[in-house]
Amino acid sequence: MQAQAFLERHTPTLLEIATTAGPSIAGRADLAGFLARVHADFETVADKPGSRPSLPGEDVFWWCVTLLEEFDELPSGAAAKDPYTAMLVNQLKSLASRLDAREPLPSGLDIHWFSDDEGDAG
Repeated sequence: MQAQAFLERHTPTLLEIATTAGPSIAGRADLAGFLARVHADFETVADKPGSRPSLPGEDVFWWCVTLLEEFDELPSGAAAKDPYTAMLVNQLKSLASRLDAREPLPSGLDIHWFSDDEGDAG
């Protein structure tokens, strides 16, 4: 699979999750399944990030996936009023419009991709 097809496959579901996110997102049962599909499909991507320039909105996509991974690790409903959870929800919701428009991350948020040989420099 090519990266563009990967993004086209998973962005609509991620966008739906991001736009409807609320405090009850923590521990949602469907997050684990979605994340499992994203990670399984990513293993098949031939042109992974780090080996090419980022595609439009790709950094926002992965930032949102990282936020969902945080939510998935929280117990269901346990942190609904927690300030950290509220900050994550606000960030996810605020990135939804960028994800939809395929815009880059806002200033101050960055993703760095490590190439396969970067870890061998040691």
